[in-house]
Amino acid sequence: MKFDTKTIRVTQTGPDGESVTRYVALDEDQSLTVVFMEKCKRAGFGMSETWNEICLALQTIFKLGFIPADDELYELTSEQYQKFYAEMGKIDGKIYMLLPKNTKYQSTSKEVGVITEQQLDWLDKAKKVIRQYCHDEKKKFKNSEDRLAWLIGVLPVAFSGGTKVRRDSIRLV
Repeated sequence: MKFDTKTIRVTQTGPDGESVTRYVALDEDQSLTVVFMEKCKRAGFGMSETWNEICLALQTIFKLGFIPADDELYELTSEQYQKFYAEMGKIDGKIYMLLPKNTKYQSTSKEVGVITEQQLDWLDKAKKVIRQYCHDEKKKFKNSEDRLAWLIGVLPVAFSGGTKVRRDSIRLV
């Protein structure tokens, strides 16, 4: 794949420990990408250390369709850790399950989404960048879904492309 200034390289470690690198297209004229980089800097992040993590966390947030609140994340119990390790193998650090309060986002299956402590840190960084966007633009929204719908227009499409989040009904406070 040709690498140019309209793409970013995102490297991710898969469950088997293998590094997977993919290239993600950014906006055509790069203006949204330049703004995104500036917002990350204003939020206190150096691009070399956090670029991949923030990008992946933002994509995850858009795939979820909402911004998880702290009170929707619960550390596994010791029994749940044992079951997780038996099925997935041992990992370092804490593991959290995501239990959305809004029934619209609750799983209909018995499976529960989990994230590691490191992924939670990345998620927190992405949430900080989102807050920076809203603060700088003096935007207040009724809920996280509306915030994401607004962000579609100001973030590079690489973050929201292929997700269910739409920009059609934004409600400002």
